Amino acid sequence: MNQHIDPAILNAALTGLEAKKQELEAHIAQVRALLGRRGPGRPPATVTSATSEPDGSTFKRSAAARRRMAAAQRRRYRELRRQAEAAKADTQKQVAAPAPPNKRKMSAEGLANIRAGVKKRLAAAKKAAKKV
Repeated sequence: MNQHIDPAILNAALTGLEAKKQELEAHIAQVRALLGRRGPGRPPATVTSATSEPDGSTFKRSAAARRRMAAAQRRRYRELRRQAEAAKADTQKQVAAPAPPNKRKMSAEGLANIRAGVKKRLAAAKKAAKKV
């Protein structure tokens, strides 16, 4: 064997051989699937084509099973709500802060002063805008 072969050629050959190996492994898996034998990766037992329609067979639960599942879900939600209400009641008991004082109200005189100030500022802004 010639030991003076370019490494680039060897790398290209290796890449090509690995691609061929993957192709052969895919063909072997298809043949095994046709035979019904399952190998690593567990390919489907039968080969289905992309154009085949689903047969419509889906796992369906009986009406009784659906009722049992719904009842169990309602029990779980009821328990969660009960726990949430209990936690809320506990926090409300712990807080028990005094009632807030009445809101303060502004006197009519104070409100009139604020309005007069706003009018004065607006008049000054209009006057400044006319000068520009």
